[in-house]
Parts: sequence; structure tokens; C-alpha cells
Amino acid sequence: MSDIGEQRYLGLMDSSSHYLYEYRLLDRITRMDRSKLKKSYTERKLKQVLGWIKAGRGQGRGEFYSPWIPITSGFSSPVSHQMFSSLSIHKRNHHFLSKLEHHTALQLAYLGAVELRECLPLWPTEHQHPIETDHRARTVGLLDIARDVGIGHGNFVGSDVPYIASLDMMATVQWQGKTHHLGVSCKPEEILLSSTRAQERTTLDEIYCRTVGAKHLKEGGSQFNPVLLKNLQAYQPARHEILKWVGTGQLQQFCDHLNHSFQEVPLHLSISQAAKAAQVEEQQASTLWRVGVWLHLIDIDMGQRISMLKPSRRGKDRCLGQLASHFLGDAV
Repeated sequence: MSDIGEQRYLGLMDSSSHYLYEYRLLDRITRMDRSKLKKSYTERKLKQVLGWIKAGRGQGRGEFYSPWIPITSGFSSPVSHQMFSSLSIHKRNHHFLSKLEHHTALQLAYLGAVELRECLPLWPTEHQHPIETDHRARTVGLLDIARDVGIGHGNFVGSDVPYIASLDMMATVQWQGKTHHLGVSCKPEEILLSSTRAQERTTLDEIYCRTVGAKHLKEGGSQFNPVLLKNLQAYQPARHEILKWVGTGQLQQFCDHLNHSFQEVPLHLSISQAAKAAQVEEQQASTLWRVGVWLHLIDIDMGQRISMLKPSRRGKDRCLGQLASHFLGDAV
């Protein structure tokens, strides 16, 4: 990807592909005596950013997407809890820079997200459209957006290199037969209220999403249901489990039995009986249960406490409806 990555980055900056050279600001001594060349911080930053591009950061789709800021052993934060976690959407692991991001993505996955790209770069100048699959489709860069609304775009600290901003996540959600594209800025309310720059960045996120045809959401997490989050983490299936069972007659028989079992039967007993009805081994019952719940084939309210010793509580549609209203709003 090295040649492609370099050309793409150069192309992102301007049509003539001279971005790197426009910002190579060497001091006068460097120009006068090449033997004493000492790269400025700008020069080193350009080299670093180009290295990230060549490594594929911020590029790809689906399983092959790589976040702009990955979690590494040398990358930590004193103010947020980073999460390297899988979701049922993709086989690959996701890099979440805060617990808020992970909780947001988890609920979008349950709602019906078919793609989720965390830490999506908002390239400074014209670049490939982040949603359209046609490689020829282009969209405006963040430098122009920032200029038009009178917000400073900003550079990497101590350099003349335009900063590569990023959107916390861009999700594609299938809901009730429609495809929704949703960009999310995960920012706690206290941060937005106390930081003018955070407000400006969120505004740029919103305008960028509108420009590319996606709904935008400022997510602070204050309305999240902690019981729902606990259940989703406990019963989330792996991607390979979903791929193994989705569309099979055994999964459908298992879920049908659970949905028609008596309300007074403890959940663990209903699951065992459903496994027998579907003619699957007992040890596979737990997997079928998690897959069925996640694919909305089992009518159970994930927003209420689940006990295997008590009958299940119906209410899947109500729970999903609340999530759709929160994340998709007027689009539903």
C-alpha cells in the first residue's frame, strides 16, 4: 500500500499533489548548507503522518478498515478508559478511545449496524467520499468547511502541518428495511460545556456529516440504560458464531420454541428445551441463545435485568424502538 498510500495522502491535500512540499519549511541555514541539514519539527511531523498513511491508517472498509488512531502499548490517556474490543459487526477488533465510545458502538451493533469505522479521519482537503463505494466519488475537505464557517482548522502542535481531525465513529445501520449512515461525536456534556474548542470540533463533525449525507449525533451517554449495556456485554455473540448459525433452520426452530414457551418457565429451562426441539447439543444452546437475541429473533427485553432462574420478559420491539429513536431520531 506504500505507493497508493502516499499518492492518496498527497491527493487528499490538493489536486496537484504537492501538499508535502508546500509545507516543507526548512530554515535558512538548511538551505545554505545541506551538510548541516536538520529537519524541523514540521518536517518530522510530515514524515510521521506520511508513515501513518503508508501503514493504512484511516483507510479501508469493513473488515479491512484501520482506525486513524489505533491503541498501542505506547498510547495511553490519563482521562479515558481505552477499549480494544470486538463487536458482532466485524471479525476484526475495534479501537475505542473511551468507555463512552465502546458503549455507543455496542448499542449500535445490537440495533443493526452492518459497518462501523471508529476514529474516521476527516481529511483536510478534497478526498474520497467516506460513504460512497464508487472510488471516483469525492467530497470536500475539512479545511474548506472550517473556513466557510469561520472556525480555525488548526495544525499539529508546533508545526505547519494541518491537523488530521477524526470522527469518533461512522456507522451504517440497517433498520426496518432502510439504510442509515450515522456519524457520532462522543463527548461528555461537561467537556462540551467547558471547552470552546470541543464545541468547535463537534460543529465541524456535524457539518462534515451533513456534507457527506450522514446524520450526526452528539453523544454524551447520559441517557444510556446501564442494565441494557450490562446485558449486551454479557450476551454479545462473536462474529464467527453469527456467521455459523444465521439463516439456519436450527436457529429458527430454537428461537421459535423460546418465543412460544410458557411465561412461567425459568429461562434456563426454556433454553434447554429449545435446544432439544432444534436437535442441537446442550453445549450449543448458549451460543444459539446469544445469536438469537442479538439478531432480534427472540422476543426478550434486553433493557431489563435477565435472570436465568426466572421467566424471560418480552419487550424486544420496545427496547429496539427506544434505541432507534435515540440514535436515528427523525430518520426512523
